[in-house]
Amino acid sequence: MAISTKKIHIVPEDGGEHQLLESFQVKGAVKIWIKMDEPKAVFPLLASFASVMLDEFDMKPIIVDE
Repeated sequence: MAISTKKIHIVPEDGGEHQLLESFQVKGAVKIWIKMDEPKAVFPLLASFASVMLDEFDMKPIIVDE
């Protein structure tokens, strides 16, 4: 079974991945996040993306601990 939105189509490999994908819920909106002036909330989110991007350049991932 696939999980789809308007622009993204995800086909999980097995039942476990399907359950994981179903557990995610959308909250808020991108416009609200852009307007937010809460560095404590935005920094961990940006750091999580940065860690994955570093892997693409064969660099060690970073860990952010609050």
